[in-house]
Amino acid sequence: TDLVSGLRSALVVRGFEPERREFRPHLTLARKVLRAPRKRPIEPLAWPAAEFVLAESVTGPAGSRYAARRRWPLLR
Repeated sequence: TDLVSGLRSALVVRGFEPERREFRPHLTLARKVLRAPRKRPIEPLAWPAAEFVLAESVTGPAGSRYAARRRWPLLR
């Protein structure tokens, strides 16, 4: 929440109007799925993160393309 608050403040100072919706972090696991997968137990997943990346998403006829614009290491 501190990161989001800081980003929103920095946007306002630069003349941008940030979204007013409450921030909800998420991870997209699938997109444009035509049929739901078979239900089965999900095993826990360890996924350590080493950096935070600001990515630009560009949607085109072939789908979305993501480009890393800047990276910041995360403290461990």
